[in-house]
Amino acid sequence: MTTQALTRIGQIWKRELKKRINEAGKVASGALIDSIDFKVVQTKTGAKLEIAYLDYLENVNQGRRPRGNARPIKAQNGAVPIPALEDWIKLKGLKGKRKKGGGSLPTLSLAFAIRASIWKRGIKPANIYDQTLKSVGDMLNPLAIPPNTPEPLRIELQRIFIDMQEDANILVENMIDKIIPSKTIVKQK
Repeated sequence: MTTQALTRIGQIWKRELKKRINEAGKVASGALIDSIDFKVVQTKTGAKLEIAYLDYLENVNQGRRPRGNARPIKAQNGAVPIPALEDWIKLKGLKGKRKKGGGSLPTLSLAFAIRASIWKRGIKPANIYDQTLKSVGDMLNPLAIPPNTPEPLRIELQRIFIDMQEDANILVENMIDKIIPSKTIVKQK
């Protein structure tokens, strides 16, 4: 694929992934959306599309499996890190209530309670990465050609779409994911 074609696909990919994240309601600080970018890189085998995003996109996309009553609940064992939850709680303006005696829970206590709940029940997958792949693929669907298109043009467009789909399949197989480590410091909206 040419650098120009990869750049156009990268622009579409970036737009679609950001759209899916917004539609799924997975925006707190905006850091994940802001991290999504792409560039075309030259390798020994030719130009490739490098997609960049924060490391926790995987957890947003695939969710977190429930672990039930397994112990201990620690970040080293795959639990959500407490500092990340504290930042998220502050961004969302969440307040926890004590069961006994009234009053609100400290942010740290609420973070531990949320982490325990995620550990026990998991988080449902958003499948935004897969939806983005499908959306970009659908844009290359020969069935998207308007039905009133003259037959010779329709045949030529179908050939073009099929060639583009083959190129897109090769692109996906050769795409480079650049995962950016997230930090516990989260940008305020």
